[in-house]
Amino acid sequence: MIAIAALLFVATEILLYYRWATMIEPTCVIIVDAGAQLKGATVEVDGVLLPQPHKIVIGVGDRYTIPVYVEPGEYTMKVTQNDQTLVDVSVTFTHGAQGKKFDITRLPAATSRPTTQY
Repeated sequence: MIAIAALLFVATEILLYYRWATMIEPTCVIIVDAGAQLKGATVEVDGVLLPQPHKIVIGVGDRYTIPVYVEPGEYTMKVTQNDQTLVDVSVTFTHGAQGKKFDITRLPAATSRPTTQY
């Protein structure tokens, strides 16, 4: 029993080391600082290194500062509200870069779409 317990302990340590050695953690961050007027707007960060775009809604849980963690590379960041693009920028991170902050607190809210009468 002692040998089986020791073998399980060693196997667990090997598994933990393998997960630690092969895991890639993001080293860069895109911070979007928005105001209450943009509540409900969508922040979308997309890039070649992402399997799918990061999409975050501003104001959910009263959060108006949104961090998006990414690897060094080239990304596009879009902020849309009411089907209108408010911000569309390209962001490039080189190795050693830490992050970029976008302050859109003074950006006016998108006008709502006009209603069509039939």
